Amino acid sequence: MKTISKDQKLIRKTRRKIIIMTTTIVGILFIALEVGYATYLNLDETNNRNVSLDLLLSKPIDENMSNPDQPIDGEHMNFERQRGFLIKIDVDKNISFYQGNEVYSSFVSTNLEFLYNNSIGSIDDLYYKSKSYSTYKIVAGIDRSIEITSIQSTIFTSSLAFASAILIVFVLSIFLSKMILKPIQTSQKNQKEFISNASHELKTPLTIIDANASILKSENIENKWIDNILTETKNMNSIIVDMLNLASVEENSFVENFDLTTSISNVALAFDAFCFENNIKYNTNIDENITLKGNKKDVEKMVKILLDNATKYVSKNGQIELDLTQNNSNILLSVRNTGCNLKDSDRSEIFNRFYRDEIARDSEKTQGSGLGLSILKEICDKYHYKNSIESKENEYFKIVITLK
Repeated sequence: MKTISKDQKLIRKTRRKIIIMTTTIVGILFIALEVGYATYLNLDETNNRNVSLDLLLSKPIDENMSNPDQPIDGEHMNFERQRGFLIKIDVDKNISFYQGNEVYSSFVSTNLEFLYNNSIGSIDDLYYKSKSYSTYKIVAGIDRSIEITSIQSTIFTSSLAFASAILIVFVLSIFLSKMILKPIQTSQKNQKEFISNASHELKTPLTIIDANASILKSENIENKWIDNILTETKNMNSIIVDMLNLASVEENSFVENFDLTTSISNVALAFDAFCFENNIKYNTNIDENITLKGNKKDVEKMVKILLDNATKYVSKNGQIELDLTQNNSNILLSVRNTGCNLKDSDRSEIFNRFYRDEIARDSEKTQGSGLGLSILKEICDKYHYKNSIESKENEYFKIVITLK
């Protein structure tokens, strides 16, 4: 199973954001256009409908007029006669048709009360408007079902077009985001290669300097300048190794099931002699038969960092404790040491690259690159391990890793 590096995760996350943002912005724009277009069509239909109704009601009608075939307003009235009506309703609610008798007589009879009591309104897709006189009321009605169906069809068609456009933008954003981020990926790759190459190139001259200084040291045992050269070359070599480790952590790697108990026991054993020589009480509590699906090399590297950090910051003649326990489905790895120079306010800083507190910087005992815990954090992020810090200034420091 192949894992994904932190840089690749960041690139993928950025691509997703670009795709989502682009599609969302275009989607909102198209939705706004669609709503605006639909609103325009509806307002235009409302205006046309009112104009037609007002036109039907524009001329006063002779009270004695009763010929349903007599045109009232030329050709327009003849057109409206096909899909509407014009009636007179007197105070006794008797109906006289001037338009639409053949088609709408049943409709008018059924809805007479509604038409008489309301001056304007609609029944289904038929809209009406009335004009009141002293002894009667003129009501004009127009069937707009064809226009409304046409508007609905137009809106549906435009909605499909806008939805297709949004889909096209989504697909394009997938390809374009890849092109946009490609220079960044190339830059990250070049940066890693530079760090790796520079670190390897530096190791050769450092090895030569260290060898020459060691020869001089053998001839000048009490020379403090030579001692400083040896100390600093050791520190520089440590920084180079950590830089290489940091770069390698971010590369892809395979995970597999391995014996975690054995791996951590072997790493822990390597620190036993150091603790014995420095009068440090060293306790390990490692549960038996624990297996883990992960990268063995990275997990062992993580344990080395935890123990190396503990040996650097443990109090004089203090104590270091390593625990590996399995509780239900959780596997917990923790390393605790007595003594702690870390202030509570600085806890969030210790995983930053090259971070070291002022006491550590001034101490010969704790000289190092400041990259150890940042490498630990990279490994945890890579495999989604949880990490937490428990500490109390001048008393103890503890890091807990949840492996599963």
